[in-house]
This record gives sequence, C-alpha cells and structure tokens, in this order.
Amino acid sequence: IADGIDLSYAQLGKLSIEHAAISDVRAVRAVIEGEFIANDIRPAEDDGYCFLSLYSARVDGDVQIRRATLRESPLRDAFGAEQFAVDLRNAEINGSVYLRNVDCIGTVHMGLANIDGNFTARAARIEPRPDKAEALIADGAVITGAVSLRRPPGERPFEALGQVSFIRARAAALVFDGAIIRPKDPDGSALNLESATV
Repeated sequence: IADGIDLSYAQLGKLSIEHAAISDVRAVRAVIEGEFIANDIRPAEDDGYCFLSLYSARVDGDVQIRRATLRESPLRDAFGAEQFAVDLRNAEINGSVYLRNVDCIGTVHMGLANIDGNFTARAARIEPRPDKAEALIADGAVITGAVSLRRPPGERPFEALGQVSFIRARAAALVFDGAIIRPKDPDGSALNLESATV
C-alpha cells in the first residue's frame, strides 16, 4: 500500500494490519476501542518508508508491533510536524506496548504518553536517522507497569544505536538486563534518566 492508510480522528473497534508492505499508518487522535496490531509490515519499496503514528490517540487495549521493518520519513507532514518511525506522543494506551523483532531506522517517540501497562521491547533494534541523536524518547511519559528492554535467553538483545531518554518519566520499574545502548556521540550519554521517577 504505497500511499499508506490515514485513519486520523476515526473511531474504531480494533485496528489490525498484518503481512503488509505499506508506507505509513496514521491514526492521529483516533479512538481505538480495542487493540492496535501491526505485525509483519515493511516498506512498500526497497528505499521507501514505513512508519506508524498514534499521536494523541486513545487505544483501549495493547499496542503490538511485531516482526516489522520500519523506516522513518525525513519529510514533515501536511501540518509541518516532524514524523517518527513509531509515534506514540501524548497517546493514551489502556494496555501495554510491545515491540518485538522490530528493525527500526528512525526514532521511537512516546513523549508524554500515558501507558496503563508495560512497555516491552524484545529483540528490537533502533537506529535513528543520521541527523538525530535519540533512538527512544519517553520524556514525560507515565508508565504504570515496567519498562523492559531486557534480553530473554536465546534471543538477540534490545539494541539502540542512539540515546534512550526518560527525562521526567515515571515507571514502576526499569529492566535493561542485556540491553545494548550506544550514543551516537562518543562523548554523549547512552541513557538519560534526569528527574525520572521509578
């Protein structure tokens, strides 16, 4: 689906996209009364983009992104806003967020999100675009459960080739066992927990 899917401001019972070659899924300010599932998705073209936006959306279930190849667009949207590989900024998730076996060129941004569950990234690799320093941004996010970036036995580790930022975030626990986090700037910090509450 080269032109992507725009479900912004829609009200849906559930949203599931699986085994798709797609440029983008936009559900800005949408209300999803069940799960959001994006499994086995990839760019429609070899040099194309594939990104997901749930900016300011409400999801009354889990957000599951599995076995996905995501690539952030450097272009701004029609309103001039920056786009991210996974955009959960200001979203209200009444469930958990799962990234599993995801290869991501771009930033996962969930600043100011409210997640009434866990955030788990397993066997995920996030590499920001060359002009960006952050791989994962969760500044100001409130996560009632645990943040888990651990490496389960027999799986590849979570790997961020850029900073992971939880400035002023709140979470029940942070679990980074076996995670690989490398800042792009050799003199920069890999993990920023300034004013975070755990």
